[in-house]
Formats: sequence, C-alpha cells, structure tokens
Amino acid sequence: MQLLAGRDLGAPDERLAASTHANVPRTALINEAMARRYFGEATALGKRFHFVGPREQQKVEIVGVVRDAKYRSLRQEAPPTFYIPFFQDPHPGVTFVVRTIAAPRAVKASLPNVVREVAPMFRVRNVTAMDDVVNASVHQERVIAQVGGFFSLFALALACLGLYGVLSFAVVQRTREIGVRVALGAQRRSILSLVIGQGVRVALVGAAVGIAGAFATTRLVSSLLFGVTATDPITFIGVPLLLVLVAVLASWLPAMRATKVDPMKALRYE
Repeated sequence: MQLLAGRDLGAPDERLAASTHANVPRTALINEAMARRYFGEATALGKRFHFVGPREQQKVEIVGVVRDAKYRSLRQEAPPTFYIPFFQDPHPGVTFVVRTIAAPRAVKASLPNVVREVAPMFRVRNVTAMDDVVNASVHQERVIAQVGGFFSLFALALACLGLYGVLSFAVVQRTREIGVRVALGAQRRSILSLVIGQGVRVALVGAAVGIAGAFATTRLVSSLLFGVTATDPITFIGVPLLLVLVAVLASWLPAMRATKVDPMKALRYE
C-alpha cells in the first residue's frame, strides 16, 4: 500500500517489540478511512489510541498513514483499519503477498520450496494468484455482466434492425413523391438532405428519450459495476451515435434509389 504520510514500519518497531516497558506505546499505520473518521482535517501522526489485543489492552502510537485498501470484497468500502508490526503482536499464521516480475502462476509452484529453504520451520498453504482472488470476489457480478452484456447486444441489434426497417420503409413509401420532386427540378442533394434530416430527427428524439431513461435507472446497476461508472460517457455517447448512424444509412440508401426513379413514370403515376 502506498504510504501517504509519516514513515513505514521497520527496524525501530522490531526493537520496540523487545521492550518490556509498559509505558512505551506500540506503533502502527492507519489507513485514510480511519484518519478521516477519527482525526478529520488534523494530522494523525503522533496521535495515540488504545485497542484490546489478544492478551491485554495496548497503547498504540500512529507513525504513518497509508492508502485505503479492500480486503474481503470489492463491494464494500474500505473500513477504518490500523496495521501493527508482526513482531509486536505475533500470530501463529500470517498471509504474505509476493510481488514478482514473472507470471504469478509460474512462481506459484516454486514458492513453497523457496520458503522452506529460507525458513524450514514454516509451511506454505493456499498459494493463490491475486487475479484469482479478485475474480472470485466478483464472480457473481461477472456472470451477471456477461449475461446482461449478451442481452444488451441482442437488444441493440434488434433496435438497429427495427430502426433501419422502419425508416427505410418510410422512405420507400415516398418513392413516387421523390420522383415528382426530381421531375419538378429538385436537386438530388436537397432531396437527400430532406429525407436524411427527417430520419435523423426521429433517431435523435428516440436517443434523447433512451438516454433520459438510462440515467434514471443507473442507480439500479451502480452496485454491480467495477472499473466503470454507471454514467460511463463512452456508453452514453457511443450507443446514440450508432443509432444515428443506422438512421442515416436507413434513410440514405432508399433515398438514393428513389432519386434514380424515372421522373416521367412518377408524373404519370400521379
């Protein structure tokens, strides 16, 4: 964890563990959440607090502040937490986090042997890659996201198909009208602008209604998202742009075909 203020734990704290003087406080690091809750804007360095240890009540002095970290679940906010040196309050079992430049799974098999060579009295159990820990923590959310993503893409495809079909059919129905306009001297560019503009306006109205509805329901999915906000700008901009592009294509292609209709046939029909 990143040290934000004060110093890290080290040799001075190990020497302090050997002291038997009752009035000498232990040392600890605290996280940002604890600093905010109990000290507010004031500095927490040098302040002292008490906690009940496994054997007795202990007095602790704060020597540093570290960044918040999550432990049991990514769903929960980091609680107020303090960290004390292992030598001052030893336990029979500890958890080590190993950073490696190699692939974690490649190191996983050799790690117990390395620890056994350095400290034969120790036994290593439950060696797990951090990626696996994170994936296990969000497994439920990941499944929901995959299922929801599939149906979302399916719904988007249906929306594009329906939009294309409706707009292209509306333009085809105006084929005779477009032929008459051409016969009366209308330029192809102006006809295309008219038809495409009407189709884009319909798509923009629908996109505005959809964005408003999406914003209204973001709070329902915010607790299931990690690494992205419920109002992700890429999503809220990309999907409407895609629908507008579909509307342009749905209007442009039939309009281009309609402008090539023989004006005399259109006039005789009318």
